[in-house]
Amino acid sequence: MNNQDIPVLFLARRVPFASNGRGNFKFKNGILTSYDNVIAVFSGDELLVNADTFSATSSRHQSAIKRAADSYTLVPDLTSLVEIMERRDEDEVAKFILRRKLAVSEYERKIEASRSENMRVYLHERINMERDAARRAIKCLPMDKAMSVFSGHLGFFRT
Repeated sequence: MNNQDIPVLFLARRVPFASNGRGNFKFKNGILTSYDNVIAVFSGDELLVNADTFSATSSRHQSAIKRAADSYTLVPDLTSLVEIMERRDEDEVAKFILRRKLAVSEYERKIEASRSENMRVYLHERINMERDAARRAIKCLPMDKAMSVFSGHLGFFRT
């Protein structure tokens, strides 16, 4: 199987597993990976694509799934989010949210320093992606644990 076949098969959701000839671009049970980095995953009917960049080859794999998909949502640190979705661990969710908050702080600092309107728009989009990723992580927890984690980060979700 070649690299063009993998995204098409993944999106069709008719086979549980497929891999290219080298085994570095593959999917299993709704998780598409490139060199063991999560590139895309289905969350219900929604396709989530990793917003992070890796090697040149993994970037080509990411581009292939984006081209093949009708629509998708970019999510930062998708690899960690997938682990959270599988484990549903309260401490991991809290750490994930903290990393998202730190990223937002860095983007806000860059917005203040930027002279380019295009860069500021891009950074605002990244901030929205970070907050969306944190919301997705909280939704993985049972309600009582989600409320506990959420209450510790109210300011982050209000803005």
